[in-house]
Amino acid sequence: MKKSPQKNISKIPLDYRNYILFFLVPITLIGLYGKYRCNNKTFIDPLQKPIIADLDGWSMTHIIFYTTMGYNFSNAFVLTMTIGIIWELYEHISGINRSTWLGGCNEITTHKGRGAWWYAKWSDILCNASGFLLGKYLYTKQSFN
Repeated sequence: MKKSPQKNISKIPLDYRNYILFFLVPITLIGLYGKYRCNNKTFIDPLQKPIIADLDGWSMTHIIFYTTMGYNFSNAFVLTMTIGIIWELYEHISGINRSTWLGGCNEITTHKGRGAWWYAKWSDILCNASGFLLGKYLYTKQSFN
């Protein structure tokens, strides 16, 4: 049985236009969702419901999004993780400064009573990495079969 040659995924050029568009979609959705929450102050965010330990519905959105990124941009792990860390820093700073940019408002609190909707979790960075590596694994498994 003849084996098909495996391609080296590290040599696939990164399509920056699509890469940026992939990031703009969740940022836009988060902004719209935040605006909705600000306009409906009694709305309880179902994504803040704890699942296990520090993981909640928002953690699952991180895993899903980063799985998509790993699958579609499997050679961009460092860049993708850097952007994810910058995003978590933004959330941390916005939580402290009560930023109203990108759908934030001061009247919304989290289920943890932190006083602001924006807050960073270190577990999100682990979810990002896990999701990306899962997506990369799924891509390479599909590509090489």
